[in-house]
Amino acid sequence: ESAVKIQTLFDYVKGHVDNITFTAGRENDQSYTGHLNNIEKSGLYLQDLGYFKVESFAKIHNQGAYFISRHFNQTAIFDENGQKIDLAKALQSTTSFSKKVLIGQKNKIPIRIIAHRLPDAAVERRIKNIKANARRHGRTVRQETLNLAKWSICITNISTEILRDEHVYLLYSLRWQIELFFKICKQEAGIDKIRGKKPDRILCEIYARLIGVFMLLYVCHPIRWQEERELSFSKAFNCLRNRTLELFKALSSIYRLKLFFKSFFSDLKDFAVKDIKKKLPATHQRLMAGQQCVSI
Repeated sequence: ESAVKIQTLFDYVKGHVDNITFTAGRENDQSYTGHLNNIEKSGLYLQDLGYFKVESFAKIHNQGAYFISRHFNQTAIFDENGQKIDLAKALQSTTSFSKKVLIGQKNKIPIRIIAHRLPDAAVERRIKNIKANARRHGRTVRQETLNLAKWSICITNISTEILRDEHVYLLYSLRWQIELFFKICKQEAGIDKIRGKKPDRILCEIYARLIGVFMLLYVCHPIRWQEERELSFSKAFNCLRNRTLELFKALSSIYRLKLFFKSFFSDLKDFAVKDIKKKLPATHQRLMAGQQCVSI
């Protein structure tokens, strides 16, 4: 079936989308590099393992920016003398690991690799998934792959003077925000339920839904954080949807528009903030708890 991928660069600090591109649904994510066309100096770039590409990391590093990524186990790493490191062997006799290394056969980018041993239950689930995936594709799992599956491994070019090892994982968890963005696009805006059949009609429907989501992000940014509570974009979208007709009527004048947003912001503060959870704290809660050790 025909499909489209929406490649998105989301700015977590500003709370809006910096760049969006449509690509073919079957196109490999690793081949996409459009998000690196305008790298912001000192910016921090987070991406899923599907976008792992040493050349992309080299471009980010060379332009004075930072990255955090999960490590792709088949990528070679080297010590400062250029000698290849057997990562699985290096992890055998420890429960945590942090080392300055070089990554890439050609690029040799200076990075820090951080590894923490996963709980047994998580290891069991991961290995089960790896074996099941290998069976579906008729492959045999290497023992090295199973050994490395016991670890959560990240790489970054951020120095320890800026960011401690344990907070690398905290910042990398922000990557999940892109998943929440697409959750809003699908569950709330219905971007995956297109009625049109012709390409132009399909694009119009997708753009219309995206415009609604983008508008929501911009409108909500001024009140995104309320003291220790974070705004829920999903709840905010429902609030906006319930008052869409009222918004359109308010567009007739600046005065009416100001009154609408004053009332709308009041609703968001009362009905669209996330609950404070001790067992599963929200992203903003975890960031504020670790902010003293994060200086980028």
